[in-house]
Amino acid sequence: MSESQKSSTAASMEMEITTRMVQLLAEIAGRGPTKAKTVIGPDYVLGIFRDIYTRQERTLITKGHAAAVLELRQRLQEVARPAATQLIEEVTGRRVTAVTSAASVEADLSTWVFILE
Repeated sequence: MSESQKSSTAASMEMEITTRMVQLLAEIAGRGPTKAKTVIGPDYVLGIFRDIYTRQERTLITKGHAAAVLELRQRLQEVARPAATQLIEEVTGRRVTAVTSAASVEADLSTWVFILE
């Protein structure tokens, strides 16, 4: 496989992961991120999702309840983890050995890191 074919395949996988992760997050949270990007490295997949909070969450954040919003987001990420892991394994054809995810109120984003076998 040529270098351009590898690059094209990686870009296609990144696009598919991005689209499917946005759909998964929207299904679970009621609203998906409006900006998203996926990067596939040699042994990891990194997803960065921006503009993630719902109107209700933004209201809570501005009224001083950011910790409660972050706790809710953490629980939502735990709920989404099995489906997200399956998605990554399907698209990459590789086993996921670890997953970490986090959300930031200040940056209005979440990150997902999948470590590949």
